[in-house]
Formats: sequence, structure tokens, C-alpha cells
Amino acid sequence: MSLSGSLLACFDDQSATLEAKQYTAKAVKKIDKLPDTLFVPARDQKMLVKLGGFVFTLPSNWRDTSSYTYKSKERNVALTVSFGKTREVITLEKLVAQRRQELSDIMGDDVEFLPQKRSEIANLPAIIQSFSFGDKANKYLEYWATAYYAENKYLTLSYVGPMDDKTLKSTFERITASGQSSSRPQPKQITDHYLWRQADILRLQIPDYLQPPRYYTYVSPDGSLKLKASLYNSGDSWLDNSLEGDAAKDLRFGGTPGIPSMKNINNVAIQQIAYDFQGGDPIEPTLFRAHRAQITAYGERLVLHIKGYASQVRQIDTFWLQFIADLIENSELNASPKADVANRDQG
Repeated sequence: MSLSGSLLACFDDQSATLEAKQYTAKAVKKIDKLPDTLFVPARDQKMLVKLGGFVFTLPSNWRDTSSYTYKSKERNVALTVSFGKTREVITLEKLVAQRRQELSDIMGDDVEFLPQKRSEIANLPAIIQSFSFGDKANKYLEYWATAYYAENKYLTLSYVGPMDDKTLKSTFERITASGQSSSRPQPKQITDHYLWRQADILRLQIPDYLQPPRYYTYVSPDGSLKLKASLYNSGDSWLDNSLEGDAAKDLRFGGTPGIPSMKNINNVAIQQIAYDFQGGDPIEPTLFRAHRAQITAYGERLVLHIKGYASQVRQIDTFWLQFIADLIENSELNASPKADVANRDQG
């Protein structure tokens, strides 16, 4: 995990306006009783992903490799949820000490550590470490909350903003206090101006002014399939890229271009294209199979791209057809436009 990610989050100009993925009670199975220091996924559970009004499922053994940063350019604050793994089993105290040392090595005298304190994240023992950095003109304060969720796997919440922002501490404490396992049913929205957001295995209540990341990536266990998804709503500047134009970027080293198709189902516009392309090493290129889609409904556009090895074209095509069918069936796209707008940000 990069230590500089949260420090740089405030200065990233990329806007983000999609709903974070979330599980529903219908998709959740009973979880065996295990020690509170472990997060264990429910057996035979599918990963249910919700982006705006669009909903799709993936096999439970796929990995979520998205970068989770929630930020507000107006307030110059950002929350980053990251996950890491230690090479050996060490105590939480030693882990936090190592990360403090790494930060000192990077920033030197520019960082000033404040006292630590013990806390919890989703019933997991945690250590909160705060520190300040920057010059007199641009002074920042950052909070870290670190906890183990498995034997040598840890998660960190970092919240950073201007030193003179008096709400930083209370907001961070409220976010961490709301933490829960994302494999459990999501509670009802009961707090004004805070929305339930999901970052991989963790669910949090986050202020509505902190916009979630736009781009999400999911990878099959062996890495042979990768799905990228992003969502644009009516308040965003939509990319005008055509499917053929996006596919052409992949085809620059050779391949077989596909023929785009267009369908309308229940006021949902679905544009798709399938093609094969050469990638990887130019001397010994690998042949890939890819599908791209732009799905538009009620002011939202979901952009999807999946690719895998062309040797598995039948499996990839079958997976894609089922994936699109499930997305159309599960998504909240048959509601009236008025109801869709009203419910869009309910988490």
C-alpha cells in the first residue's frame, strides 16, 4: 500500500460521482461465528455491485482492486480506505510503528506526530494515529485508523484536510464509529447528510459532500479476466468516446474489429461491441477477447469493459451475456424517472 496515496488525495483534480458498491440483505448468507478479529466472507455468496441505479453480480472469489478515495475539492478534504498485507505476522502496535517510520523516512522533519489512541473499526481493535505536515501557508492534518481484519491483512482509513478545519476530528470519529463488515445487511439510512458507502469488505457512513471514486476494477482469481466499470450521471461531463473509438485503441497492434450493436429495453439504451485484439509483448503478442458497453438510462451512463484471453472466447462470451442479462434484470431501471432521481443517493 502506498503511504503517499492519502497525502496526495487532496490535490487530485479527478472528480468522482458514482455510488459505491453495496450488498443487500437478499444477497447475504449466514456467517459462521468466528473471532471478531477476522472478516470471513459468507459461503457461496455473490459479490453484488451497485453503481448508481445499475446493479450487477460477480462471483464471490473475484477480487475488488479499486482505489477507494472519497473527496471534496471544495473543502479540500479526502478519505482514503486502503488494504495491505504484512510479510509476517506482527502485532498491531509494531505495524503502526513501522508505518510511522516509513512516513518519517519519506517526509523527514515536515511531519509531526500527535499522540496515538486505541479505538475500533467494525468491532476490530484499531489504533488511531494523527499527524500534521506542510508549511505555515499550507498546513494539513491527517488521521489514520489501522486494524487487522485477518491474520496478516490490515485496513487503514486515512482522513486529511486543512489544519484549520475544526470538523476534521469529529467527522473522522463519526466515520470510523460507523464501520461494519460489508457482508452483513446494510442498515437503513438514519443520519442526515451521511450516506452508506462500501469499500471492498468495509461499509461506512461518509458525509455526502465526499464524492466516491468513479472507476472500479474487478479481477478473476487467476487474473485472466478483468472488468472495469465507471458511471457518469447528469451532473458530470460524459465522455463522447464511441465504442468503435475505444476498441480502436486496443486494435492498434492488430486484431479483429467487431460490429457494434444498439438495443433499447424498457427505456434503457445498450450499446455493445465485441472484438479480438493483440496486446502485451509486441514481439510475442497475446490475443485477447474484449467486450465494451455503454448503458444509458435516466440521466446515468454506465461504461463497462471486460477482457480475457481469446483462447477462452466461449467462456468469456457466455459470461458477458449472462452478466448483461443480470444487470438489466437487477438494476433499478424500470422505476419512473422521478422515483429514480429521488432514490439515487440513498446509499
